[in-house]
Amino acid sequence: SLASNVSGPQCNASVDLIGTCWPRSPAGQLVVRPCPAFFYGVRYNTTNNGYRECLANGSWAARVNYSECQEILNEEEWLRM
Repeated sequence: SLASNVSGPQCNASVDLIGTCWPRSPAGQLVVRPCPAFFYGVRYNTTNNGYRECLANGSWAARVNYSECQEILNEEEWLRM
């Protein structure tokens, strides 16, 4: 039946500790979201992404991979370097 295509474990929509919203996702999927624009008053490059895995049992992985998210230096700071 058609319903069986969407059955099975899913991760519920969730917001992580830095405010990124992770949508409801099927188990076993690596979900991609843009890097946060601001964190602790620091601007980040939102053209890069963070990654979080929806595990096979339908729970989110505890760790979010934000390794691609990089600070944007102010132009003045950049010129002083």
